[in-house]
Amino acid sequence: MLSSEDRFAIQDLVSRYAYHLDLGQIDAWVALFTEQGVLDEREMDVAMFEGRGAIAAYGAEIKADVLNVVHLMMNHLVLDASANKASGCVFALCEARTRSSGQVRYYIRYEDDYVRTAEGWRFERRTVLPSFPPQPVQPA
Repeated sequence: MLSSEDRFAIQDLVSRYAYHLDLGQIDAWVALFTEQGVLDEREMDVAMFEGRGAIAAYGAEIKADVLNVVHLMMNHLVLDASANKASGCVFALCEARTRSSGQVRYYIRYEDDYVRTAEGWRFERRTVLPSFPPQPVQPA
């Protein structure tokens, strides 16, 4: 069973993921993963990135392409937990304006595995799944 402090730390981890990515703070975003962490975006027709180095390289690509982005994170649940590991799910509405694709809205679900490290709670694995197909947005 997780303490309320641990639950808050995991919720904070999830919020910081969106915060750092939306502000283009790639080093801080990558630091939210363990050294061997996995970011799996294959269901989004991207790829799977294993380890902080691969995630950082992907983050650099994102930063080079994205002009504006916002993640609205909601309905976060910690579904299973022990003293040092947990899993969870969070839904997100993400809208981005990019050089390559224009403005696109994504409805996604993150399936997460969290682990307690010396640095605090980190993502051991984050899988990104589409809830709906991406929607092109026509600017006003």
